[in-house]
Amino acid sequence: MKKLLFLTAASLALPAQGDDVTYARDIAPILQKSCVGCHRDGGGAPFVLTDYASTSRKAGTILRVVEDRFMPPWHAIGGDVALVGDRRLREEEIALFKTWQDAGRPEGDPKDLPPPHQYPEGWTLGEPDLILTMDQAYELPAEGPDIYRNFVLPTSLPAGKYLKAIEFRPSSPEVVHHALFSVDTKGRAREVDAADTEPGFAEMPVGEGTGRSIGGWVPGASPFPLPEGLAHHLPAHSDVVIQAHFHLTGKPEREQSQIGFYFGDKPPPAPVHQHPTTPGFRCLLRHRPRPRCRGDGHHRFFRAPRRCARLWCPSTLPLSRKIAFHDCPPAQWPVHRAAEHP
Repeated sequence: MKKLLFLTAASLALPAQGDDVTYARDIAPILQKSCVGCHRDGGGAPFVLTDYASTSRKAGTILRVVEDRFMPPWHAIGGDVALVGDRRLREEEIALFKTWQDAGRPEGDPKDLPPPHQYPEGWTLGEPDLILTMDQAYELPAEGPDIYRNFVLPTSLPAGKYLKAIEFRPSSPEVVHHALFSVDTKGRAREVDAADTEPGFAEMPVGEGTGRSIGGWVPGASPFPLPEGLAHHLPAHSDVVIQAHFHLTGKPEREQSQIGFYFGDKPPPAPVHQHPTTPGFRCLLRHRPRPRCRGDGHHRFFRAPRRCARLWCPSTLPLSRKIAFHDCPPAQWPVHRAAEHP
């Protein structure tokens, strides 16, 4: 009896046998949860994974990249803080892909398919308070090295606004690797743009930036409002600069991005600074005055001289480093966990 009970318990920890693992019941739900946000029509990925035929053709590639943890893309280190947008696959999910592939990729009963996720055709958060569109489309060649280009969009705001959310809509998402947004209040980016004969410009002069960072976009990212008490200031008559990274697709493309802004009704209780610590990581710091930042090659340390900073780590861009507060006892580190901001 003891031996029988042991075998039964062990079998519960194993994936189902090959003839029990099907696309409809086992594979499609995983793809829908972690992959289809990008691998769908208009999602930015190079192929779709929304049906059996498309997924079966790519089964070998899928198994290889999920076993290598190359896909779904997620560069955050592990930890005890749940992160919004985490699409990593569990070990048992990866095992299901291998079992399915080894069994000949059975389709299963279409009745077992999960209901398809409905992606909004318009603006995800509703009609924005302000929509900015590139004046001209930027023409991209079929082949060549990656291209980085900055585009200046005047806001023409007669008065300052407090920004709660941003939604970015590329016209050709397949070619946009990622985009970063900043606010220029001095008109310097506009001057550099005017000196370039093509739409946008390649880079700012050495030692000059495009302005204060307010966010970014990667394929598959969903817009979300900032938590209560946080808002970016968008000054009157300021310019928004989109820095786009283009990865060429093998055919000519035209990109004419739109960006929508959602405003709040009141200013935040303290200024908000978005302070990037490494590429692909962003944090919002509420404090006064602006912190000093130093790093040891593995960590970045923020020091708020007067009081503890408030840290919020959104997951629009993949996380790649730890953050520690060294001016506050651990009990006073006010980190917003994902559960507070779904």
